[in-house]
Amino acid sequence: MTWTLKVRTSPGALITADYECPEHGRFEALVSRDDEGNPPADELCGSHTGIFCGRRSPWRVSCPPVHTQFVVSATQGKSAPKPNADALDTRPLAEGRKNEWRAQRKKLREERRHARVKEYLR
Repeated sequence: MTWTLKVRTSPGALITADYECPEHGRFEALVSRDDEGNPPADELCGSHTGIFCGRRSPWRVSCPPVHTQFVVSATQGKSAPKPNADALDTRPLAEGRKNEWRAQRKKLREERRHARVKEYLR
């Protein structure tokens, strides 16, 4: 699969860019974009900082915050035992096996009915 990177910017639109003055260090400036959407290669120091030295300051790429994604591994152990013998297991229902789950439920109901009838006959 191929893809194309399309940058849709308006030439002259404003952008905040980082510049580095050799004397005063880094500063941000609100500048107009060029035809390709990039900030100008250099900017006058002091035109946006208030401290004017008049030196040309080169553009520096501003680094976005870095987020490290940690590798996490999980293992699935044994399923927990049923709390009692009459408890239904709903995993087949969650996995889309409705008929199997309904058969288990029907079997459990039949066993309970059989136990009640046996109790009445005593």
